[in-house]
Amino acid sequence: MVAANFDSAIVRQADDKRRSLYTGRHNILNEVLQAWMPAFEKYDELVVNLQAATSLTMDARADQPPAEAPNYAITSELMSKMLRTAAGARGNFLIGDAETPTIAARVILESLIDMKVILTDGTGELAKRFFYYSLYDLLNRTDGDLGGKRPDLQKALAMAEQTHTDLSAWAFIGGKKYKSVASRAEKMGMKDDYDGLYRKLSNTVHSSLMGMREFEPHGHYILGSTAQLMHRPVVLIPSYLIQAFDEYRRSNKITVPNEAYYLRHFAVKNLREIMSSIPEGCVPENELEVLKGAIHGTLG
Repeated sequence: MVAANFDSAIVRQADDKRRSLYTGRHNILNEVLQAWMPAFEKYDELVVNLQAATSLTMDARADQPPAEAPNYAITSELMSKMLRTAAGARGNFLIGDAETPTIAARVILESLIDMKVILTDGTGELAKRFFYYSLYDLLNRTDGDLGGKRPDLQKALAMAEQTHTDLSAWAFIGGKKYKSVASRAEKMGMKDDYDGLYRKLSNTVHSSLMGMREFEPHGHYILGSTAQLMHRPVVLIPSYLIQAFDEYRRSNKITVPNEAYYLRHFAVKNLREIMSSIPEGCVPENELEVLKGAIHGTLG
């Protein structure tokens, strides 16, 4: 491969642009970290506290007599997913990125709604449907790639379809299908979270022009830095994690060790500290009450 010989003027122009981008990102990062670091530190404490509390809870469940428990199996996966997502978001905070953690907040909220839906059913049938729907979706997407190499998966799905019939919609509650997140959120008493926050968070996930523009720090692009709207993920992710932990251990009827209650207590304390650490003027007035409403039940 022959290396390209660039004109020296082109090289200088490219270097100037690179330096200006570094300077812009550096200035924003310094501003964000100075203002938000106390909240980020409490966020990190909260996530670690809940990781430890969940681990203790799983240890306690492991000491109980073994039994087939689809609800426990599926909601343990969801709990793990939420904690991994929350831990990953921390790294984005530290590079002045609010956009990726906002996507994470939406993932965690949807996982919490689905966890609550699954746990309304004491028989475990919804958990099984959730699993087989995931398998159905996987095989539909990768059928050609598998090339018949996993007949066991196809057989498991065929047997599930005989029992559960329509697997294209996994959530059946009271004889009705709740295919949309909106309908599941309403059924679980989380309509306010959906209307007030989920829609806003979804603007970040999808290629919404207005949603993307919310993250332009100074009315123009500073690539790699999206310091605006840091408050949504910093507050909402911890709040939904605590709610998920409470739902997980209560609905699975797990007798949680005292050490786990201790850690959960400090996670709530961390959330209060996060709220008090938010830099002044960083939460738009029209969102402050929505955020307070979202965490009201968590703080008690």
